[in-house]
Amino acid sequence: GITKSRNFPGIGTSANPYAGNFAGGGHTVSDLYIHRENKADAAIEGVGLFGYVNNATIAGLTVSGSITLHRETTDGEIKRIGGVVGMAIGSHLSELISYVRITGSGAVYNHVGGVVGNAMDTSDVFKCMYFGAIELEATTDCVGGVVGYINTTSIRYCGNVGTVKSGSANGYVGGVLGYLNNSGGSVRNSYSYGAVQNGGGRYCGAVIGADCVVCPACGRQVEPLQSAQQPQPVYVNNNVTYGGVAKSKWAAFFLCLFLGLIGAHKFYEGKIGMGVLY
Repeated sequence: GITKSRNFPGIGTSANPYAGNFAGGGHTVSDLYIHRENKADAAIEGVGLFGYVNNATIAGLTVSGSITLHRETTDGEIKRIGGVVGMAIGSHLSELISYVRITGSGAVYNHVGGVVGNAMDTSDVFKCMYFGAIELEATTDCVGGVVGYINTTSIRYCGNVGTVKSGSANGYVGGVLGYLNNSGGSVRNSYSYGAVQNGGGRYCGAVIGADCVVCPACGRQVEPLQSAQQPQPVYVNNNVTYGGVAKSKWAAFFLCLFLGLIGAHKFYEGKIGMGVLY
């Protein structure tokens, strides 16, 4: 079984990716245990319950457990790491819930996500949630609560209430997504209410690890504001303040999740124009 007595290898590799239809039926995989330490020159690619998937459908599954990583600067890379799926190409991933704790010591890890590490080439990430913790000592790459990195992938109705942290100020760290690398990709109707931190650098965001002067996740100002720049909404405990009026983040989240198609969450936040556009 998938327990601490077994270092799970993951389902699918880059040479032989999983390409099936996995219907979890709402079941839970508990005590996932994965440890990767790379002492070779070659990269380790695709770490997760499903390591590497291509043209697959994975739905209706909850995963709990841990992934631990270690490499030194002279070691080969460890990349595309996710609590449920490490690497997804042209795949449909829906209703996946991750409680997986991901920790990394030593050097950089590439494309790390609480649910999916890397989602590429018109993949679809739908109604996925992260409740765990990602804590990486020094990575300068992309880290996201739901997904680490995308290009032409769509992320819809997803949320993060976990912790996402990198000790490096140069990491791209986002509550939902670490890095968006193509205008064909999108993040819609998704929220993050967890702690997000990248060591005090600019590329830290409540939803996407964006270039900013005031971190919208923790409120830390990383460089002086110019006169034309406006601060982002301020998140405090369970409320988000828009124009001085406190709104419940949880109320906004569930309105987005269940009534997002008609823009109910935007009306609640006081963004009437955005609500009308929906």
